[in-house]
Amino acid sequence: MQDEDYATGKQIAALELGRFAVSIKALRRGDIRGEEPSADILLQAGDVLVLEGGKAECFREVETVLRTGGKLAKATIPVAGDV
Repeated sequence: MQDEDYATGKQIAALELGRFAVSIKALRRGDIRGEEPSADILLQAGDVLVLEGGKAECFREVETVLRTGGKLAKATIPVAGDV
């Protein structure tokens, strides 16, 4: 995460990544790595996220959401259970 990223300063839950069938498996902040981070954690510049699940297209969509907030309101990729 970088200072200018949309997700910086936001709670993990607010990003609604589940719509892409993707979850944050781990979060690294400096020298600290946390498995299965809580949904109420605020993301900070410098955080490194380990993502799990979904298809390759989903990861590109998630990157767009994390960086710019794009397509947060309308996912164009089918999510789990929609197939």
